[in-house]
Amino acid sequence: MASAILRRARKVHWCAVCDRYSIGAGDLYLVGTCFPSEDGMGEIAHPVQRECRECAERYGRGDRFTQPTEEAKTNA
Repeated sequence: MASAILRRARKVHWCAVCDRYSIGAGDLYLVGTCFPSEDGMGEIAHPVQRECRECAERYGRGDRFTQPTEEAKTNA
């Protein structure tokens, strides 16, 4: 996922990375849009992909789950 938005699930979701229902209600997860390759060699069944926190941390995107605190916002 080139860009992803952090969301809180209202219901159970399927993680596109680990291929199972690993996003529970109330969990934070990443949601992003994936586009077909430029050469036209791949079809994406679902362009909107959800990724659980476990997979995001495993593949180096765990830093997107850190929320800035109010103190950090005021010092910036």
